Amino acid sequence: MRHTMGVIPFLLALGAVPAVGSSISFTIDFTLTSGSPLPASGSFSYDASTGTFTGFDVVWDGDVFDLTSAANTSPYLPAYIEQPCILSGATTGPQEVFNLLTNCPTAYWAANDSSVSPTAPSFLIDVGVYDSVTSYGVDVISPGLPTAPPTTATGGFDATPAPEPGSCILMLIGLSLVMRRRISTVLRFSGRKSVQNSVVCRS
Repeated sequence: MRHTMGVIPFLLALGAVPAVGSSISFTIDFTLTSGSPLPASGSFSYDASTGTFTGFDVVWDGDVFDLTSAANTSPYLPAYIEQPCILSGATTGPQEVFNLLTNCPTAYWAANDSSVSPTAPSFLIDVGVYDSVTSYGVDVISPGLPTAPPTTATGGFDATPAPEPGSCILMLIGLSLVMRRRISTVLRFSGRKSVQNSVVCRS
């Protein structure tokens, strides 16, 4: 038991370290403030070492919005004091977008369908009053330019890191080794008990 308990903290620490690379996957949990429907899903991966996004997709009202290109080509605005939450440690536009997603409590999403604007459907993640000089956001409009309110639906969101698959695999391997050690110990103990009982019976 002493050896087993010593292995467990090591496995927990090992599982907390990303298994491969520095890209971290995030899941976006949306809430609905007005209108409908709620986005069905949202996710992205961000590599802090290169400051780039991959797989930035949101599904809303049956449409898939790919925000990857918009996030990676967002201009760098180092003097954007109207929204200081995007500036924390950022030196590139994509880093500011990452701050928008993870560091701005008042950030929100808004979406339009074709009943609202001829340039819809569109999906926007923003902070500040939309369509004003104080707002900052990343959007996908198909086709055309960003559309102003009214919107079909809007709400808040929370982007949280998803569990690393590699870390989960390492944890499972480690736990299986722990269980194997414990089973082996139980079998050895049972074997010794059987030998002792045999000796007692013969005596």
